[in-house]
Amino acid sequence: MQGPNGGGSIRAITSEHLEQLVVLCPVAIAQIDARHHVRYCNRSFEALFGYRAREAVGRTLESLIGIGKPIHLATRARRKDQTPIDVKIDVIRKTRSDRPAGDWAIFQDVTALRSAEATLSKMTQMMIGAQERERLGIAKALHDDVAQRLTVLQIGLERLKTDLPSARPALKAQLEQLQTEAKGVASRVRTLSLDLDVPMLNLVPIDKAVERLCDDIAARRGVKIHFTSSHVRRSVPHDVSLALFRVVQDALNLAEDRGVRPVRVVLTGTPGSIQVGIRGLGSVRIDEDEAALRLLAMRERVAMVHGTFAIAAPPEGGTEIDIGVPLSRD
Repeated sequence: MQGPNGGGSIRAITSEHLEQLVVLCPVAIAQIDARHHVRYCNRSFEALFGYRAREAVGRTLESLIGIGKPIHLATRARRKDQTPIDVKIDVIRKTRSDRPAGDWAIFQDVTALRSAEATLSKMTQMMIGAQERERLGIAKALHDDVAQRLTVLQIGLERLKTDLPSARPALKAQLEQLQTEAKGVASRVRTLSLDLDVPMLNLVPIDKAVERLCDDIAARRGVKIHFTSSHVRRSVPHDVSLALFRVVQDALNLAEDRGVRPVRVVLTGTPGSIQVGIRGLGSVRIDEDEAALRLLAMRERVAMVHGTFAIAAPPEGGTEIDIGVPLSRD
């Protein structure tokens, strides 16, 4: 066989070479027969789980490390000394004459990765909590101070316009323009206050609050949004209501303004949970920093109430988000 430059020759990889690669591979590998017994394990397997090869051969994976037949999963196993370890397991099926002849199981230690993910999740949840408290503070300042000052300004402008003599039409027109601007600013402040705080969650059920949110975003951004709900409980824990409201809010902020197809938001209640489906978000590019941060925050918000979060990109295009949150945590 010619080398890449046409000069030297490259020997074909033989079974002996493959065996040597398995022996020296830094990833833990075990060969498993049709009855799920270990027939062989490499040095990395010995180092990862603490067994010598002679101890492992002939025993099942379940008796060795506490798991049954692996397929493709990440799970918790145990070493020989019974200490837990997080491992990622992949199985390669061996065949001989088109018949199953056992498996190769490949193990990777992901304990450090799991620990890093848990730390990141905790930090993200702390950030979300701090952000929510900051939102409440800003909303209170907007409502109690800025909004009231704007109201006083509008009243003053109205009085000034009334007191002006009729001979000053140009000045009255300017005052009317200032009144219009002040009303617009006041309206925007009220909207910002409601975006930052969600007082209606204390007054209306979660499905009604999300419906109003959809109507508001549709009106402000020109996005077509269809909302439906069914069998949603009237009484839902406040932390669940807030998490669902914020997730839907963040998801709709990812919707494309120019989308032709409407975004669909569906809330469904079951005896023990609330399911949320969001469809037609358009092209959410996960690699973009803003979208990635939003999606991370959405996932962590759902995790904080022990829910599940899934995102998918169907072949027909767009982005789909599915959320499930239990209402009972016993």
